[in-house]
Amino acid sequence: DISISGGCGERYALNTRNLTLKAGKVIVTAASEASGAINTNGNINIGDTGMIVGAVISRNGTKTIADGILQVHASGPDASTGLDLRTNPPAVSTYYKAGNGYALFTPVQGNTPAVLTLHNAEIVNSNVPLQLGADTVVKLEGTNYLTNTSTETGVGIRAKGTDGTFHSVTFQGGDEDSLIVSAYQCTSGLDELTVSGGNISMVGACYGIVDTGNVLLENGTRVSVTGGEFGSALDV
Repeated sequence: DISISGGCGERYALNTRNLTLKAGKVIVTAASEASGAINTNGNINIGDTGMIVGAVISRNGTKTIADGILQVHASGPDASTGLDLRTNPPAVSTYYKAGNGYALFTPVQGNTPAVLTLHNAEIVNSNVPLQLGADTVVKLEGTNYLTNTSTETGVGIRAKGTDGTFHSVTFQGGDEDSLIVSAYQCTSGLDELTVSGGNISMVGACYGIVDTGNVLLENGTRVSVTGGEFGSALDV
């Protein structure tokens, strides 16, 4: 595997003449303040699978990037202490570091909902770990955690827009993919909640799934929801 990250100011994560990167997994990540991921004065040849975050510039040559390389427009700030996609959501696909994993967000495109991929992500704070401002499909990869450390108030996932609109959230994952939400109240502001595959645990100190419209479980998903002594596990 090959992993390269960095860059700042007007510099790129990787500056070179000609560039060939070939491996089973190639990851090049520009820092949020960098100009881009790759800048060359010659040819670029990258494969076989992986991800490039940031601009790729070939000034005097050809650019060949394998179909298995996911290209992401921008790198956002570290989201390990909270990911707010509600207040000022990015207009382009954006990568966020999240603990030892990452979150990858693609905004709404026409009638297609936003997509948020959580890849072994861990987001922890005492307010709201994840805020969504549009209908969103959340794709789970690996084991993911959203943790609100407050024991007397606070939410795990909020999907209420700045205009007060409730939005739908759909979780997708495979048999080995999971999400564990731990908070005083696990959900808030969801118009509809669909779980289509994966393993979801909502651990509410007081409330589990609440302040949510219709709930649909499908495709063999496994869901566990708990509430506290003075709250409800499921209240829709």
